[in-house]
Amino acid sequence: MCVTAEWLAGLSGPEQVTKARRAAEMGTDSKDLVTTLDKLFSVLDAIEYGSGMIFSNESEKERYESLLMFAFRKSQAAQYHLRNVHRLMTEASVESEASERLLRAEFANQSESGRKSMTAKFTTRIGGREYAFELSACLQAIKSGLDFIAAASVRHLRGVRADSIRTLMGLVSKGVRGPILNEVAQSYEWLSAVRDYRHHLIHRLVIAPARGWQTSVTEAGLVKASYPVVVPVRPPSHVSDTRRARMMDEAVPEGLSIREMKGRVTHSDGRQHLIREEISVDPAPGFTRIEDFMKEHIHAFEGFFVGIVQSLTDLRGMTATMVREIPHTRD
Repeated sequence: MCVTAEWLAGLSGPEQVTKARRAAEMGTDSKDLVTTLDKLFSVLDAIEYGSGMIFSNESEKERYESLLMFAFRKSQAAQYHLRNVHRLMTEASVESEASERLLRAEFANQSESGRKSMTAKFTTRIGGREYAFELSACLQAIKSGLDFIAAASVRHLRGVRADSIRTLMGLVSKGVRGPILNEVAQSYEWLSAVRDYRHHLIHRLVIAPARGWQTSVTEAGLVKASYPVVVPVRPPSHVSDTRRARMMDEAVPEGLSIREMKGRVTHSDGRQHLIREEISVDPAPGFTRIEDFMKEHIHAFEGFFVGIVQSLTDLRGMTATMVREIPHTRD
């Protein structure tokens, strides 16, 4: 939802002003989620208390709305940590480019014969634990947001009390379905994945991603490739953070696939001349770029959130019907 001065100027009346203020406070990130939440809040504004309603007074309705807004704030927090990762990547790029300029200046100062005979390879590795800190905080925000969603949603499930998404997942694993729980069932695999990864990073280990770049200087010129910051797709079972392990760190960070291509010309007298060199660096199998990993989970969280809010909107403050079906295959 994009809030402009012209749009605000066209509003009149207390209800429209309330919507404008709410939209401005929620910001312009996650537009689908903002729009969906605003629709639910409009429905809540029109609800009258009565038989079959989950609210008996205004205070209960405000608590319900607050829980959903707490979940939304966690979505904003996750986006904030992703932006921090992009900021760190920008700073790293500036550092890498400065190093490249120094090498290019040194290369340019060499004589033609010196450049032809020059062969050098530089590998720079820099610890990137700040990336791991942002990833941990991002997943923690997502998990907290899921718990707030659960705490609001269970108000529609008669006889169910919960302050964690784990309770709703437990109902789904036992085969219980219905509004709200159908959304949990559809996202069950992702919910399990983000729960497990977050649990590893918060309670069991701290991953140690690294950044850096690789530079090659030959008669063909200077070629540089930056190392993307990568993380395991699935939580690692073990990470060693001892003095010996840090001393034995490889120059090239774990999780990277590096390919080098060289093009040579062979002259009639048998001499070879290197005319082209390329270096490409990509995540190795089982690894992915940290920014892609975070975006994937943020997108999944917001998609799940939108689905839940749509279900809550359809319920219009009423209790949801629950039915037992075939148990889920995973506990």
